[in-house]
Amino acid sequence: MTAGLTPITGGLWLQEDFLTGADIAPLVAFLAATPTIAAHEPWDFSRFAFRRLVHGGAQIVTRLEACCGNPIWSGSGPIEGALIPHELLVLVDRVDDAVREIAPNSGFTSVYADHYECGGRFVPHIDRDCYGPLVAGVSIGEGTATLRFSKHDAHIDARLQPGSLYVFGPPLRYRPWQHEIFDVTGRRFGVTLRTGSRQ
Repeated sequence: MTAGLTPITGGLWLQEDFLTGADIAPLVAFLAATPTIAAHEPWDFSRFAFRRLVHGGAQIVTRLEACCGNPIWSGSGPIEGALIPHELLVLVDRVDDAVREIAPNSGFTSVYADHYECGGRFVPHIDRDCYGPLVAGVSIGEGTATLRFSKHDAHIDARLQPGSLYVFGPPLRYRPWQHEIFDVTGRRFGVTLRTGSRQ
């Protein structure tokens, strides 16, 4: 029996033993087999595939991103993406159940998967306004990572182990707080779940 979500600080919860090795293996196999769109190919949001993003005019080489569900960000606004694959839909249902104690009606509909290799990172950012107030993430693979929330001269760190679940909401979800992923120690898939802002 797992311990459930543990409050870390106001607006942040963590469950280190959310998934077991037996749960993680098929998810890693599915995500590792997900195709990657070449840099010269146009983006096709109707299929679940990894792609490299551009930040500040430069291609990000420290992570790949795939997305599905609704809403997803098209680069110019929120749209409906590909159907959520069965392997991830099972995970979404499980996360919905896990967060019920803090958010009875979470109903996550937007799914992003990030693929990091050792040394990978996701720059400090604030999630777009098209997403709701609660964010959940699951760490899959062999690599650990640090999730940092920061504002001005303060920060809060959570070390994410394989199989861990984190959930955050206000105040950490909004300005002036930013969050980032860094210090990835091995291949890691991060699956992030959100709702639309009006749900």
